[in-house]
Amino acid sequence: MLVNQKLFHPLFIALFLLLLCLLLNYSALMGNWRWDDSSVLLHLFQYSLVDDFIKAEVWREFSRTNLMPWMVLSYQVDLHLFGLKPNLFYIHHLFALTASSMALCYLLSLWVRKPFAVLGAGLFLLSTPSLVVAQQLMTRHYIEGLLFCLLALIFFVKFLRKESKRYLVMSVIFYTLSVTAKEIYVPLVVLLPFLPESNIRSRLVATLPFVMVVSVYIIWRNHMLGTLTGGYTQSDIFLTAAFIPEVLQSFTNFPALLYPTNWVLFSLAFISLLAVYCYLSRSKLMLSSLVLLLILLPLIPLVRSPGIVGADRYLFLLATAISFSIAYYADAVVGTHLQQRPKLKMLCLTIVFPVFVFVSFSSGMETRKGLLRSTAEYDVQADFIWNNNASVAFEPSQSLKASYWFVSDLIDFKQRLLVGETAAVAVPDGLFLLDSIESLYVYDHSCECMQDISGQLSDRRNQFSASLNTTAPLSVEFQYSENGFSWQFGPYQEGMYSIVSNVLGVAVIPSSGRVSSSVKNGASMYVRYESPQGWVTYSDELRVVHNGPAVSWSRR
Repeated sequence: MLVNQKLFHPLFIALFLLLLCLLLNYSALMGNWRWDDSSVLLHLFQYSLVDDFIKAEVWREFSRTNLMPWMVLSYQVDLHLFGLKPNLFYIHHLFALTASSMALCYLLSLWVRKPFAVLGAGLFLLSTPSLVVAQQLMTRHYIEGLLFCLLALIFFVKFLRKESKRYLVMSVIFYTLSVTAKEIYVPLVVLLPFLPESNIRSRLVATLPFVMVVSVYIIWRNHMLGTLTGGYTQSDIFLTAAFIPEVLQSFTNFPALLYPTNWVLFSLAFISLLAVYCYLSRSKLMLSSLVLLLILLPLIPLVRSPGIVGADRYLFLLATAISFSIAYYADAVVGTHLQQRPKLKMLCLTIVFPVFVFVSFSSGMETRKGLLRSTAEYDVQADFIWNNNASVAFEPSQSLKASYWFVSDLIDFKQRLLVGETAAVAVPDGLFLLDSIESLYVYDHSCECMQDISGQLSDRRNQFSASLNTTAPLSVEFQYSENGFSWQFGPYQEGMYSIVSNVLGVAVIPSSGRVSSSVKNGASMYVRYESPQGWVTYSDELRVVHNGPAVSWSRR
């Protein structure tokens, strides 16, 4: 027993979680700018940090759909500490992830034995979403928001137990920070009155300051975004009957996303643990159901656009809750109810719990393999953009074409920061393959490097010219207003429409639609149509104007 107590000393637990986090995610320490990093850096360069918290017009330049200014603040801290060294940003990033696991472990230890608390924290670090967000600086606000949320819970429970007002003050402060980090942590206020601590009157009274924070948050959010809902789908769709099956289909796919290597085995183990817990403790799982509801509801706006298609940041909080629940149920079952049933206890310890660890680890590693291929695309091409000038051109890989803001914002950021210098020229489409370009590179997946294909320039230009139809009919209507970007293209029902731009990249979209998305004011764009027969045609150059009149163009 003495040895066990020493093994689970807080210092040893902290070291274990730190080493586990570094062992799982050490490759992040070699990372470059990725995904939304360049957009955050450019925004920081253009605007005051304070404005992101108080000026709606400034924040909407960055995001029209989400309110998370803490994200920008976190990048600003790293810029002051590390300068433009992205690999060092990941030191802060992994420290925040480790701190979140420690906070989760401590929160669990308020109700369960330390070995099970460590199990829960370990499963959290092994979870697929944790391994994914560890490689993405742009998810820092999810991680630090979780840390603040867990600390708010810890101090709230300590207040209920010790009735010291300083704990309540700390809890309110951390809750306030969490809601500036990400909207998904706002529903915590609903959970607080139902925690199994003290009495209902004490919990309700203690919750009042949090209700005040939420009231201020609602006013702030409405001011900054002009809406209380989030996501990229119009809110009027949420209540339609046709949308409900989409939500159910998306949510039922979560186990396969979280545990792709063997989600059936993991689900069976989890359901078995849950069933035994319910039977032995006579629990109706009311609190667990409430937690699940509070986590799933904020995901509904994301189902249609952009879609929840991977175990990434969108499932980060759900994975945290699953890790917590396994530790909590396991402690109740093995640590309490099965003390007099050694065989069943041994079955859980030797079979059921290892299943959780093995499936979590194998699923996370499998998902991360594909992720690291994507990170290599960003790392190599970011380095190419930064270390070359306008005498060199490159065609972004498909991943970067799909998130072209990374390319255009990194080029813009470099040219604003290093006055007088230029960056490599991006060629997202054959339309931009100008005669003046003499040197062209592409990303080669086989070597994870840039390859010189300048010798193919003539052939590429000839192929593009041969496919171009400059007289084909085409009609374009679009508008960018407070309600988002809406469009209508025609006259073709078959084939494929795309928006092509040296600022926006290449985005394949349906012939009509509407999305809530931020688009640079004044950005130039072309509408491209690709026919089933193989020819392509383009509109004239058009420009996006914020809150301007509808743009109409046609060729008949």
